[in-house]
Amino acid sequence: MKLNVLVILTFILTSCLGPEKGLEEDKITGSAPEDNVHNGGSGAGHGAGEESNSLVSDIVFKNYSQYNMGLSKATGISRAKVNEVYIKVKNSMPSTTDPSLFNSFTLLSYTRLAFEYCHYFVEEGQAFSSFNYSTASNTQLIEALINHFLVSPPTDKPNLYDPIRQELGAIYINDVVTTQDGKRYIAIDNVTVEDQKIRLTKMACSALLSSTYFTTM
Repeated sequence: MKLNVLVILTFILTSCLGPEKGLEEDKITGSAPEDNVHNGGSGAGHGAGEESNSLVSDIVFKNYSQYNMGLSKATGISRAKVNEVYIKVKNSMPSTTDPSLFNSFTLLSYTRLAFEYCHYFVEEGQAFSSFNYSTASNTQLIEALINHFLVSPPTDKPNLYDPIRQELGAIYINDVVTTQDGKRYIAIDNVTVEDQKIRLTKMACSALLSSTYFTTM
């Protein structure tokens, strides 16, 4: 499996996962976004500069310790299991919640750690232990991920997570990004249906856990 998959997955959900929190975090560490994500500072009498400054000030990224503990709580996987990877990537993650510390290496490190947690979550966790990956549909697996990691949407917004379902669905149909030479970044060949579903579930899980639902507060 190519390492650049991890880079691509970091950007998969950015169009539908905003950094603001719209619901109290009553379920693990994920939460639902407001309808007007990224609207902080907008309105009559506010210029583009003020809006941009307001947006930056509203984003608070988790530092490496907070993110690590959050993923452990979300997946039920002990931090000891991922400690080797954590030690390797922690220095590329923010040491404080200052958004100015965020960069491309931060993005990759968040995703790399998320993938490690997702590997053990899928392989050893209880939440997915009952799945028969040979027969489980993509929809069933996507709904299981959303139900486990995100809070329930408000009753008046039942379709709030539809954009997420669409993006995770792109992972499961193995059709996320195609290069100019026609090769796909996520390409899993010569494996059983079960093995392919397991690998794609790990990818979908890591995309979700490295999104702003989990990297920001």
